Amino acid sequence: MTHGSLYSQFGSKQRLVEEAIAAAIVSKGRELGEMSTVGDYVSEYLSPAHRDEPGSGCPFAALCSEMHRQSQGARERFTAGVRGMIGWLGARLGSGTRQRQRDEDAIVTLASLVGAIVLARAVSDPKLSDEILRATRKKLTR
Repeated sequence: MTHGSLYSQFGSKQRLVEEAIAAAIVSKGRELGEMSTVGDYVSEYLSPAHRDEPGSGCPFAALCSEMHRQSQGARERFTAGVRGMIGWLGARLGSGTRQRQRDEDAIVTLASLVGAIVLARAVSDPKLSDEILRATRKKLTR
């Protein structure tokens, strides 16, 4: 993209970053409709296939460590995506529990998913990487 076309389309590089973050989150969010349960989502998220394909995986795991360096607008887009994911998970967790408890369970689930995939991608030992995925998947699907 040339300098002129970038600024005519987005106005600034930062606006491009904001739009890219929002687009990545929306794109992955569309896939959630295909998941019928949290268990299905957890199993797919904490799979070797997801770990091994970061370019087509979760934008939260890919972007998380960089967000503190981004603009307020980019962080707001990311935050909106996290809130949306918490809402999606919370709506599927513990229908007999209070909203506050469902939200807390959703936050723990999301943090566990993202943390596990980030760690599984970061370690150099393939067996440890697989164990991180397996152990987290086991805890979350009980």
